[in-house]
Amino acid sequence: MKAILNTNSKRSGRSEVRWDKIKPGQERWIGVKILVTEPNPMRQSLFQLGPINYLSSGVAGTGYFQIQRGDNSAAWVLRGFLERVNLPGGGHLPRINLNAGSMQLGVWQKWIIHAKISITSDGILEFWKGTQKVYELKGPNCSITPFFCPVKWGIYIGEGNRLPQNAVAYFDNIIIADEHSNVAEMTKTLDQ
Repeated sequence: MKAILNTNSKRSGRSEVRWDKIKPGQERWIGVKILVTEPNPMRQSLFQLGPINYLSSGVAGTGYFQIQRGDNSAAWVLRGFLERVNLPGGGHLPRINLNAGSMQLGVWQKWIIHAKISITSDGILEFWKGTQKVYELKGPNCSITPFFCPVKWGIYIGEGNRLPQNAVAYFDNIIIADEHSNVAEMTKTLDQ
């Protein structure tokens, strides 16, 4: 898939698609290959897990994760907005803003996510860039039992922001597998 976000787009904040959803209690493995060919001075989200949605629309705390191209396309950035999650029993998780390694323009790069959105100790959030694990959180990762958590890819810069120049990104081998998969299997499939 080729995603294009032009500076003069009617909807200037996003050019993305959404896969249905991860439902409560489902453990999923998600894989994607992303190709960025040109530098761009503005940070852009290219792949997103979330936001976590709840049945009750009045519930605050909709955490989500984004795989981003960093400013000037120099690095991959993993951002997690988990400070929005109200943990059972009180407290919040920390916001995540990790440099996940250099971005190689013109080279397909693999990402793998292992997720189970949960209010209990069985919650899982793991991210790999290629074969290197860049983040892990085990335990509660949402406020109350979630209704669903979408998976999105494309280009997203946030409402109200404007690109200084057009942006393009490519996506391939988008895989969503069940709990029986693993890193080795996902890596093999992404390599095909």
